[in-house]
Amino acid sequence: MYKKLYYNDRTLPRAYGLLKIHKDGCSLRIIILSIDSPLYSLASFLHNIIKDNVSKLSSNIDNSIKLFEKLNGFCLIIIRSISLDAILLFTNIPLDLAIISRLVLKTTFFTFNDRIYNQKFAWRQIGASLTYSLEGSATEKRFYTLRQYFEKERRKVIQTTPSSGAEANQPVYQPTWKLYNNLRFLKDIIKPRK
Repeated sequence: MYKKLYYNDRTLPRAYGLLKIHKDGCSLRIIILSIDSPLYSLASFLHNIIKDNVSKLSSNIDNSIKLFEKLNGFCLIIIRSISLDAILLFTNIPLDLAIISRLVLKTTFFTFNDRIYNQKFAWRQIGASLTYSLEGSATEKRFYTLRQYFEKERRKVIQTTPSSGAEANQPVYQPTWKLYNNLRFLKDIIKPRK
């Protein structure tokens, strides 16, 4: 175990860029390769501990084959299309989620053109396998909070909508939450509690 975690002859993570040929201007997508970096073994070790002790997320799908199996035979009455754009290739995690892994999360040095840089993000980004374990639970928590807030606003709309008459389609309560209209596609999926 000691030899696996010992990081004497390691190199700093290296940065390189991939062209975004599908975008105007062909900008670069920065990739930071952390394999063989000083803390990669420690991050992998911590990832295995966390992975074995944290329950799998309900939204987690391992690969495209499992996604196909899950969706095979699934039929929607109302079909809605949604497009999501990936902002970062590696997930980010807030530092306050990880006390024991603080060293790993704060060590965000990399090299580019023989110069050493340190990432200065509010949420530290590391290209190691530790991030998914911690970030997944943070994302699940944020989604749950977002869903609860939408449910609360939707309940207010339903409770203030007249049940009959000419104004039956117009709710009395108009939500002021800026994300409400963006999430209205959830109204048929999320049934408010009574």
